[in-house]
Amino acid sequence: TALDSYAKALEVASRVSPPLAPRRVMDIYQRRGQIWRLMSRMADSLTELDRMLTMAREADDRFAEAQALVDLSLTHWLFFSSEHAPLTKSCAEEALRIGREIGDEEIVAKSLSYLGLVHQVDGDLVRGDEKLEESLRISEARGFKDAIAQDLTWLGAHAGWRGEFRRAIPLCLRAEETARENHDGLSELLGLAFRCLALIGLGEYEQGLATINEGLTKARDRESVWVVGRLTN
Repeated sequence: TALDSYAKALEVASRVSPPLAPRRVMDIYQRRGQIWRLMSRMADSLTELDRMLTMAREADDRFAEAQALVDLSLTHWLFFSSEHAPLTKSCAEEALRIGREIGDEEIVAKSLSYLGLVHQVDGDLVRGDEKLEESLRISEARGFKDAIAQDLTWLGAHAGWRGEFRRAIPLCLRAEETARENHDGLSELLGLAFRCLALIGLGEYEQGLATINEGLTKARDRESVWVVGRLTN
């Protein structure tokens, strides 16, 4: 429904006279990209975000350019493909550079978070945690809830992968709570998925199964195919 409404908005925007400010159209492309990402349609997400990036560069809008790069970085990473890892890194590094140039700390925080995920792909969880924790410090100080949710999610995941299950669970719970407050459906589902793994690791099978079923209900409702598959597994 949201995608259909945004498509109609784009159609109307093309007929408006005088033309709409580019930022309003870029906002539509960004939101469509985020919706496709939630639905595990990463290629479609890239298409929308690439349109936003092109428009931002044509309009010399550095803020929108950095936002597009941050979203592109996350989408490339969610392909879980070695082919996309360098693109995750290059988009995050470019966004970080612009964020520091224009003094946008939210862009800086998100870029650091995604560079942490690049270290994760390289198998270096220590350096990954360093970037995620730096991002979390900035985000908590400034109240950037979407970045807070993402940082907590992956710090929880890393703790679980090291077998630190009792540390992972509260991190994931905080991630889920923050994501719900910010209407970030993907981070909430990811935090929940890593929390159920930690519960299983502790042998808390009844609670783990209840968490899985809660997550499946939410993931199906949000048409998040990848999370449905993950939780079923």
